[in-house]
Order: sequence, then C-alpha cells, then structure tokens
Amino acid sequence: MMPGMGGGMMPGMPGGMMPGMMPGMMPGMMPGMMPGMVGGAGQMNAEEQELWMQGFKMAQQEENSSNNAEQNQPGPKMNIVFNTTQGTTHNMVFPYGTTISEALKKYLQRVGRPDLFNNQDNKICFLVNATKSKFDDNTPIEQFFKNSINPKVVVNDINNLIGA
Repeated sequence: MMPGMGGGMMPGMPGGMMPGMMPGMMPGMMPGMMPGMVGGAGQMNAEEQELWMQGFKMAQQEENSSNNAEQNQPGPKMNIVFNTTQGTTHNMVFPYGTTISEALKKYLQRVGRPDLFNNQDNKICFLVNATKSKFDDNTPIEQFFKNSINPKVVVNDINNLIGA
C-alpha cells in the first residue's frame, strides 16, 4: 500500500469507496451484487430469490394501480405536456377519445385545483398554438392535436393560482 492511501481506498474516491465500486455498493460487494446477497459468488438461495421476486411484483402492482386507470387501458394514447407561465410542467397521458374538456378537467384535478374548471373570470386559460381552448370543447384530442407529435398546452396562470 502506498503512503497516505488509508486502508486501500483511493484518494479522491467519495465516501471511502474503493476502485470498481458503484454508488450504493457496500465494501466487499462485487459488481452485479445486490444488498443482501451473501457469499463471494453473489448468489441468493432459492427462498431469498422467491421473496425478492414477490416484493418486486408487489411494487409493480402498486405502481400500476396507483396510476390513472385510463393509462393502463389498451389502445392508442397521447402525451400532452402542460406548461404553466410560472414554470411548472406536467406530462399527462390520455387515451384517444378523451375530449379537450376532459383533458383540461383532469389536469386541474391533478394540480389540485378542480374548482378552476369552467372558470369564467379569465383567472386561468389554456393556450394551444396561441389559441385559447374552451372548457366545453368536446373535440377528441387525436383530432384536436392531429398534426402534433408532442402537443403542448400553455397554462396561462397570471394570478399564480396553480403555483410553481
């Protein structure tokens, strides 16, 4: 060992990491090992592997069930990006057949302001290609955004009702 290297660790390596270690690895772990694996071969026994897989499947099911049920439906979908004038961005996925009115309503629900739907005080408005969208527009999104690959909606929020 060279002087000043302190226990086999390389100078400049963060948190006492050794060469070849990835962030999150503990000393003694080999690349490709997961925390909880024992032995130099990095193998889990069948019971540990089954428990890990059960936990993984539970996490997947929780993630899938916590998402919007419409996102899990088969069929074509469209991503719509909502950008507020305050700088907040939300990407939302809608199945074809969703109307502009429904999309605006779901956006306002997502940001916690469903009370602003159908607001006639011009406190908030939605702009697409510099044209104001109406709350009662029943045009399907696939028709409305027919020539746009990644449609963007500007949420004109001059009163900071949604916030950043």
